[in-house]
Parts: sequence; C-alpha cells; structure tokens
Amino acid sequence: TYSNIIAINPSTSTINTVTVYPNPTRGVAQLNIHSTASSKAAIMVMDLAGRIVLHANIDVVKGSQITQLDVSKLSQGNYQFTILLNNEKITQKLIKL
Repeated sequence: TYSNIIAINPSTSTINTVTVYPNPTRGVAQLNIHSTASSKAAIMVMDLAGRIVLHANIDVVKGSQITQLDVSKLSQGNYQFTILLNNEKITQKLIKL
C-alpha cells in the first residue's frame, strides 16, 4: 500500500530562520532574519565555555530583514550565536578571524 501524498508550498514559510554571513568574519557579521511575526529578539554570542560575550536586543519585523552584528572586539576563535525569536531558540556556529 502507498501513503497519501501531501503537497507543501515552500513560499508560505511558517519557520523563523537566521543566516549569518560572512562566516567566518573579521568584524561585522550580517544577520539575515526571516520572522513569521513582528517581535523583539535577543541576540547572544557565547564563547566555548558558555559565557555570554556579546548581547543585544533588537526589534524584528515580520518577513525578512538584515541586521548587523559587530564582533570586531571579540578575540579570534569559535563562538555560538543564539537568537531568541518568537518563542524559538535558533543557534548557529560563528567563527571570528
């Protein structure tokens, strides 16, 4: 037997997404944020020991937007980037050169 086929329309995304570029970065990273609703968001950059080394609060609009994150004062190394957006926690790796 076969299961029912369900069509998915990718243009009506119900998922919050964040893309960080350039990654690795030397100074300012661009955050391409796609949000399903307008809200406030908290951005945290943590070192490998879990210490918050950078924190910012931003206003996010529904849809896509680009926000800059200045990491130029951070030491070279690997970091964990987390954004709390619409009751969702999105985490990515960030490399500072």
